[in-house]
Amino acid sequence: MQFDSYFDYTHFDPVLPPLTDGMDDRRHPVAIVGGGPIGMIIAVGLARYGIASVVIEADDSVCTGSRAGCVTDRTLQIFDQLGAADPVMRQGLPWAEGWSYHGTDEVFHLEVPQDPLAKYPRLVNIQQCYIEQYLLDAGAAYGDLIDFRWQSRATAIEHDDNGATLSVETPIGSYRLQADWVIATDGARSTVRKALGARFVGTQYDGTYIIADIRMKSDLPAGR
Repeated sequence: MQFDSYFDYTHFDPVLPPLTDGMDDRRHPVAIVGGGPIGMIIAVGLARYGIASVVIEADDSVCTGSRAGCVTDRTLQIFDQLGAADPVMRQGLPWAEGWSYHGTDEVFHLEVPQDPLAKYPRLVNIQQCYIEQYLLDAGAAYGDLIDFRWQSRATAIEHDDNGATLSVETPIGSYRLQADWVIATDGARSTVRKALGARFVGTQYDGTYIIADIRMKSDLPAGR
């Protein structure tokens, strides 16, 4: 069971763009499939250079729960460029030590070296819903340069030398859209990569983790 009553979610309705024979009337410079942190970072980063994008996101809100619960100083440097680092630091929990226990016995102690001259700490714990909301807020400053389409799922892609065509399904209808470039940020089970035969290459670990969000007062040092 997941408890995340600490966050006030905004739920967005699906929207169909103006269509002609089932095709989006507008050709997009960039289509981003997946509106998680990476998709949002790319959209805001492009907008900073005046490049418009459309973001296709299957959910109706920012993510629920504590996925991607820790960010590094390098991530915070990127957030800084996008105008999202300050709220992350206000909400997040910086830490530099970690402890592992077997029962009540400490079996491992981790210390993360800190750079006293660095602007940001090496590690900050924060729930992913906050990260996505702060990036969404940063993107709002660019107005129409970011077209965020909620409850929209990319189901197929066709491409040629002139660009790509995405098939998109929503609860209120389906359509196709054309883009000069398509960026797949729709996770390990990416529809786009699967359609293109592009494998997701990485390392898989067999460990099992339980993540719980707890609000508490404690005299213990911040750590993990």
